[in-house]
Amino acid sequence: MKLGNAILLLFAAVLLVFSARALSRIERLNDKIDALEARLKAPPPRLAAVPLPPAPEEAVSPPPSTSTSPAPPAAKTPAPSVEAPTFVIGERSGRASKKSRPMSVDQIGVELTPEQKRAIEAVLEARRREQLQIDGDAAFRHRELERRYDAQIRSWLDAEQRRRFDESRTPPRPDGPLTGQAQDYIRKDPAPYDLEVEWGGEWWPARTKDVRGELTLIHYVGHGEEWHEWVGPERVRHRR
Repeated sequence: MKLGNAILLLFAAVLLVFSARALSRIERLNDKIDALEARLKAPPPRLAAVPLPPAPEEAVSPPPSTSTSPAPPAAKTPAPSVEAPTFVIGERSGRASKKSRPMSVDQIGVELTPEQKRAIEAVLEARRREQLQIDGDAAFRHRELERRYDAQIRSWLDAEQRRRFDESRTPPRPDGPLTGQAQDYIRKDPAPYDLEVEWGGEWWPARTKDVRGELTLIHYVGHGEEWHEWVGPERVRHRR
């Protein structure tokens, strides 16, 4: 009887030992599972931002644009009323941004009373002036953009590379007398003018209408207000 009890006690002790070990392993496994879940729920680490080179302090003049502007119509040929384009300066490629000419009252397509005609003319004039302001804002921002990024490019170049870079960005400025048609326009519009504006390799008489930074809003002598445009200093000179 005593031997049987001893065997039972020994068996119970062994069972307790194995149970304790199993519980310990289960606890360690639960701890690993909890750690893995916490790692999965944690946000990913943030990468450190790579610093950009500082902007150069050197002030760089904006390279002149080679864009074209509207060519004044020929002296003996009246400007077309529908298809004539207007342009916005700022394209370095030499091709100006072409926009359709603002609508005129004649293009409404319906018969109008005098009162309607006056009211619509006022609306179209307000639209033309607002569009001209938008063109000026765009040209101004375009030049500021070129100035900032050209300055950053030049900061990475040595002296000789800068010289060659500046030459490539500065096309030769044409020179010469006023166009042969200038006197015809001046006779049509004899009020004093102060500027000569280059277009297509020729110089045309013009008047200053407004100035914004280095941009000038000009009026071509002998032409309507629909030909007003903003031009940069590379296309303007004082009257000779």
